[in-house]
Amino acid sequence: MDLKIETDLPNTSLDKLSGSLRPALFASSDDPDLLGKDTQHMPHLRFPQLGPLSWNGSVKPVSLALHLGTKKNELLLTDGKFNKLRILPCEGGTCHGAPASASERGRGREDHDRAQARRKGHA
Repeated sequence: MDLKIETDLPNTSLDKLSGSLRPALFASSDDPDLLGKDTQHMPHLRFPQLGPLSWNGSVKPVSLALHLGTKKNELLLTDGKFNKLRILPCEGGTCHGAPASASERGRGREDHDRAQARRKGHA
């Protein structure tokens, strides 16, 4: 069974794909936040003009729990894998993730604008 899942994740999720991916796409802030200087916190995009990136690798095993009202009515899908990933790095340290398909490639600016509007509560 193939499922298309779109979600916003913290950019630390990129570390599961490659340890060098997040530092390549994001930079840490020069201003300390309320928690103090956190060198792992990288909220700023290095190259905002890149748009969505395709990742041909896969992540497995993956489990997905669908809650259908109560714990008793939970549907658990196990031993799955994520593949054909499309990642849209966003300012602030978020990544919008979705499966890639041929019809979706090349829509980078539209996807970036839509993700920005969703984060601001306009979509």
